[in-house]
Amino acid sequence: TEEELEVFANAIRQDVWPELDQYMGKALVDICREHVGIEVK
Repeated sequence: TEEELEVFANAIRQDVWPELDQYMGKALVDICREHVGIEVK
């Protein structure tokens, strides 16, 4: 369902995306964050 997808997407953004900084570089991951509406710090 759409609700389940949203929960899954939020979990990935919260748990996995921070790990991507070290593999892809923070600048690139920050661009991705901006495109999906995640606050860039």
